[in-house]
Amino acid sequence: MYIQQGLVAVEQRLRLNMLADIVIIQNRASSKQGPFMKCFVAGLVALLPSVVIAHPYFPIIPGEVTVREYHFRVEGGMKGMPTAPVHGKMVSTVKGVEVREGKQFTRIATEYKDIPYQQNATEIWVREEAGAVIMGALHGEKFVETTLLPAEISVGSEWDYNDGEKSKRKVSRSLALDVQGKRYDDCIEILRVLPKAGPSSATHKDYYCRDVGNVKFSFSMASPAGTYITENELSERR
Repeated sequence: MYIQQGLVAVEQRLRLNMLADIVIIQNRASSKQGPFMKCFVAGLVALLPSVVIAHPYFPIIPGEVTVREYHFRVEGGMKGMPTAPVHGKMVSTVKGVEVREGKQFTRIATEYKDIPYQQNATEIWVREEAGAVIMGALHGEKFVETTLLPAEISVGSEWDYNDGEKSKRKVSRSLALDVQGKRYDDCIEILRVLPKAGPSSATHKDYYCRDVGNVKFSFSMASPAGTYITENELSERR
């Protein structure tokens, strides 16, 4: 029983990179369960993967793979316009550490399956700075950095964002979510509105859940031909 409890406790703390708490677990194991538990927990700390980003709403573990269900559809389209929905998968893998612009990043590569207009893999780079999550991406030949999530998150928080198009992101609400048959109790919705010239406009929503990361993405763009809606949802982590 003690071994099982120790495994669960250490794994949870490692996912958040709370090394101070691991020391507490080690000390308790040493004082209450003797040398065996002390060695056992120390071995777990050495064997389990370390966390490269410890933000509560964006934990990143080296080698982790996430699978997302991708959906695209057009609502209210004009007659004669192609409106067949597209269903596919996005598979993201946390790769190794790289230095870009003199800073240390972790690269995340995403492959696309059964999405006919997205054949090539894409990459982003992430790092942590003073508790905030900084994302970098190539836009043409230029490497652009922006704040993906600030260190302090609360409803109403707003910050500048630039993924090739300057805008702002804002925490619009906190909520619980059911995504792909799983319940997430502590989540936030982040809203980004992209004004466009003419009658079209785009709304971008991301949903992040504590200890998990991004679980859902929604992008909608109104146009005279209909409203284009792109969504993806987290279905697997391994």
